[in-house]
Amino acid sequence: MLPSPLSASHKEHLEAFAALRPSWRVSVVDPLFGGEFSGGDVERAYKTPHPYVRGMKDVLRVVNTYQPKNVLDIGSPLPQNIAVHYFTNLCVLDIRAHPDKSLGLTFLQGTATDIPLPTASQDMVTSCWVICHVGDGRYGDPLKPEGDLRMLEEVHRVLRPGGIFVLGIGPVDDTPYIVFNVHRVYSWAWLCETFELKRFKILEMGEYPVSGDMYLDPGWTSGAFVRATTLKEAYSFVVLEKL
Repeated sequence: MLPSPLSASHKEHLEAFAALRPSWRVSVVDPLFGGEFSGGDVERAYKTPHPYVRGMKDVLRVVNTYQPKNVLDIGSPLPQNIAVHYFTNLCVLDIRAHPDKSLGLTFLQGTATDIPLPTASQDMVTSCWVICHVGDGRYGDPLKPEGDLRMLEEVHRVLRPGGIFVLGIGPVDDTPYIVFNVHRVYSWAWLCETFELKRFKILEMGEYPVSGDMYLDPGWTSGAFVRATTLKEAYSFVVLEKL
């Protein structure tokens, strides 16, 4: 039985997810998240560097190494995209509208499960801390129980043969589970098997240590939240090649 804050569509979504991935544990936060954390404008000091910073450094390193002629980014942090924009021709896909035209970035509004670009049109795709959310509706995208798998298929489609996918995945643990609607938490075993099935070769893989306080929203009250942290307290990062 799923808890009460869920709408009928949310319950249907999670029941479908559980049927498709019976080995994954399912938890739900109360209250559900909107597009951002609900704790307000609070300055927070974490015990370890935020994965946004570590991920941006690795994305810039890989872009500089491969020198792609064009890059599609899917939903990564804005500072990362501004930096990549100075290296190459960048297009940013996001489910959310970006009305600020002063940044000089090219934006496409759309979903990672149906990328509005031609097949084999991109030298590189980057996406940090997005795939663990795709299909769960937190940022306004349609509910899709296996949105993450559909995103991998779409990235494979738009990459040219041998193209590079720089992917900041999100939290990892020894066994996979979902904390709806915060994020999915993956295991390396599940990820490696899935990348092979979706016809990607792993070129690099690694983890960024993070502190558990990054997963706690200050707006939750004691007794009214699920602690959305991982046991390993790490974020995963890979560089993939399209086969």
